[in-house]
Amino acid sequence: MVSGVGAGKTWAGNVEIARMPPGSIGVVAAPTFRMLYDATLMTFHEVCGRFIAPNGFSKSEMRVRLIDDKVILFRSADDPERLRGPNLGWFWLDEAALMPELAWEIMIGRLRLQPGRAWVTTTPRGKVNWVYKVFVTNADQHSFIINCPTSSNTFLPDFFIDTLDSRYTGVWKSQEFEGEFVDFGMNQAYAEFRRSRNVLPNVREKFYNPRAPLYLCMDFNVAMMSWPCVQVHPAIDQDDITSQPAVVTEITAINTRNNVRDMCQRFRREFPQHTGTVYICGDASGGGGSSQTGYTHYDLIDDELRDHYEVIYLVPRSNPPTVNRILTMNDLLRGTGLWQPLIMDEEECPVLVRDLESVILDESGTDVEKIRNPSDERYYLTHSSDAIGYFAATEVPTSSIQVSQALDNVKSDLARERVDFSNERDSRPHGAGLEGI
Repeated sequence: MVSGVGAGKTWAGNVEIARMPPGSIGVVAAPTFRMLYDATLMTFHEVCGRFIAPNGFSKSEMRVRLIDDKVILFRSADDPERLRGPNLGWFWLDEAALMPELAWEIMIGRLRLQPGRAWVTTTPRGKVNWVYKVFVTNADQHSFIINCPTSSNTFLPDFFIDTLDSRYTGVWKSQEFEGEFVDFGMNQAYAEFRRSRNVLPNVREKFYNPRAPLYLCMDFNVAMMSWPCVQVHPAIDQDDITSQPAVVTEITAINTRNNVRDMCQRFRREFPQHTGTVYICGDASGGGGSSQTGYTHYDLIDDELRDHYEVIYLVPRSNPPTVNRILTMNDLLRGTGLWQPLIMDEEECPVLVRDLESVILDESGTDVEKIRNPSDERYYLTHSSDAIGYFAATEVPTSSIQVSQALDNVKSDLARERVDFSNERDSRPHGAGLEGI
């Protein structure tokens, strides 16, 4: 089932579990454990929770047994190799387009028992994604697609549908709202980037305020370090007060060899009179210690900047999935919610502009293509856009990923009750079956 965000695909996937034959064994997988727990498993509570056998849920094994002896294993696909092992009668991949194709290939190899069924539910991720290849390009008589737009879900509040219908435009609307496979054109990662909208002259002169907060966005790499510097200012959009994000400059260095101190010193020379708070948005891997010095990148940054600015770190423990960051960046480039489109000056940010125009998706459609050959002119791409992507993922509150997760959980918010998996007591009358599903 390929659908727009919030069309009810996770609900439908769980209904299909109930339709599997008694005594069968299957796997339910999501791209990450967080997505599995927050969306897939939560909806499973509502659809099938009352059919869990007494003491039928093992939280440590993420294993459920229903009253018809059906066994369900809940798994994360963040490391597809870990999906190897059990022989299965069926499996379901929720948000499959966010998984690597290897997850599908491994799971198909486990499908050795009856009834031999597999299904995926997902919002599409373009024609370069493996889901399109498997179910459209290489489709055969054993597969079919059900397509549903967001508006087909009659349980959604009208304001959700109206909001998405008005905010989404072009190919993005076709993908996120209509649930269609679209061609973003040369697989461009940041398809919403428009010079006419996102590149303006004299941005630093017009928007930089030394007393306002400044977001220092960081990506760490030996080939190139790139640190875009962003400020967000209030703007008036008709009757609404909105946020206008602006990249006032970027600091870049080639062949850095971990020279974080030099980058910090260049930042200090660039902003010697800045008195506003400096927020650090960066790569979570920068928190890893050096085997030679024992210091992390952020230790060095703190040492260089703490005496000169008020510094606050907005660095997650782990980086969000790359595809989430790409989606949120496209939101920011287009403008979303109460955020105006991101603007920058090419004279101040030539590397970032080149990135946004040139970075393409890899064959999976869920990550950017990174060139490993130093002689290739594309070798230095992705670092600047990665860096500002950490800002977008941290600070933009109405990204497509968050809207998608919110919409997919609307039924959870409206449900009469929820089954608490931490309580393994069986409150269902004995003998109740699955016939009502």
